Amino acid sequence: MDTQIDQDLGSKIRNARLPSMSRPKHVRKAKILVFASGKGGVGKTSLSVNLALWGAHAGHNVLLIDGDLGMADAHALLGITPHANLSQLFSHEVPLKDIIIDTHYGLKFISGGSGLAEMASLCVHWIISIVLWKI
Repeated sequence: MDTQIDQDLGSKIRNARLPSMSRPKHVRKAKILVFASGKGGVGKTSLSVNLALWGAHAGHNVLLIDGDLGMADAHALLGITPHANLSQLFSHEVPLKDIIIDTHYGLKFISGGSGLAEMASLCVHWIISIVLWKI
């Protein structure tokens, strides 16, 4: 993909806002880190889980979202079994509060799911906007 296109998409994701979203002035703006690659096996999940654990250990409020809708496995690295995932949220089967797991590590976690190829075709910008809007 062209570098300019990558930068434009990244800028759109960082600046994603829904019209109805407003934040009181005393609330701090969330920091969002996204790790993505078209190639598997490069360490995206390991890096994400370890940074989330480090952040929680440092006293930050951390929500780790495993956005892999085909082979999500961050839950395995955390040693937890999710009972619901993003697919169920997007299909309106469960509310957001039912897919957020409070881990014993002090971070919150949302599972992407497994074998959800049809969900993988959704626009990344749309997924991030929906999750941020519901939080």
